Amino acid sequence: MRVALVASARSWHTYRWYKSLRTKCDIRVFTFNRGTDSYGKDQIVFESRLPQKLRYILGSKKVKRSVCSFQPDILHAHYATGHGYLGYKMGLHPFVVSVWGSDIFEFPHKNRYSRNLVKNVLESADAICATSQKLHDGTLSLYPEFEAKIKVIPFGIDMNLFRPENSKKAEGKITIGTAKILREIYQIDMLMKVFDRIADDYPNLSLRIAGDGPQEGELFELMKSLRHGDQIEFVGRIENDRMPEFLNQLDIFVLPSKFESFGVSALEASACQLPVVAFDVGGLSEILHDGKSAFLVSGGDIKGFEDAIRALVEDEKKRLEMGLAGREIVFNKYDVEKTTRIQLELYKSLT
Repeated sequence: MRVALVASARSWHTYRWYKSLRTKCDIRVFTFNRGTDSYGKDQIVFESRLPQKLRYILGSKKVKRSVCSFQPDILHAHYATGHGYLGYKMGLHPFVVSVWGSDIFEFPHKNRYSRNLVKNVLESADAICATSQKLHDGTLSLYPEFEAKIKVIPFGIDMNLFRPENSKKAEGKITIGTAKILREIYQIDMLMKVFDRIADDYPNLSLRIAGDGPQEGELFELMKSLRHGDQIEFVGRIENDRMPEFLNQLDIFVLPSKFESFGVSALEASACQLPVVAFDVGGLSEILHDGKSAFLVSGGDIKGFEDAIRALVEDEKKRLEMGLAGREIVFNKYDVEKTTRIQLELYKSLT
């Protein structure tokens, strides 16, 4: 089977799907956003100096010619706007669209034009994939007419890659960490301030932050102003294949996001046997079991978030118990072999 992925190659979500499918089918990624060199020749990049929106509007014919020369059995666009719109304009079938989050929870609510654009993309699709039940329900609340063709297919976790290696942890220290784009919605500034208060009582703490983004300069300045800024480290953007090394240097994984449609980074942390502290927002309650694999705190309850981190800092046994439970949950429900099999079954049903 030949599969053409039309998606941002720079997104690790795209790379995860590419990596899980490449041993099962002949796959190419057609993109305006160059990604990791790990794609090799399977990444077809369309360089453009046009503004981002115009690329998708004016570039569809050029991309379509390239896709058609590949002769795919399935065209699968990831993200309903952008590359999803590009797939819609091609008019090829079978056509699958995956919704990821902000393309449903934010973009359609801007105005009537945005809502209709997403509707047109989804209407043209032969199948719609949602990464979580929350995203499935959010899509249906906007477009109930598409109920018959929406299927929940979560991101999968490579359990062989994401596994615990306790030898990488720092002796005599407790390391808290997160991995997110440095954007306001992920509240890294709030996390840093919470850490600063906790570190007043626990001098052996450190905070490691993986990711880059528009808030980088602002967060660096904040770090300089904090009492324990010297215990905070920004490690930059980490390639997905190297993420287990980062996670295995942590003792506690935290996710301070205002919203997460799924929360794949939390699953990767759980697979590495880490306890997780997060706000109970979006689809996180589907993948994190409060009190078992994680502490889920009501959205906006910063004091509760801080208390949950403190509880894990003080209780090594609880950290170990939650970590073990988390890995078991990921294996049972989100092992990449299982999620890839579900995706391939959908492809086969359309061909």
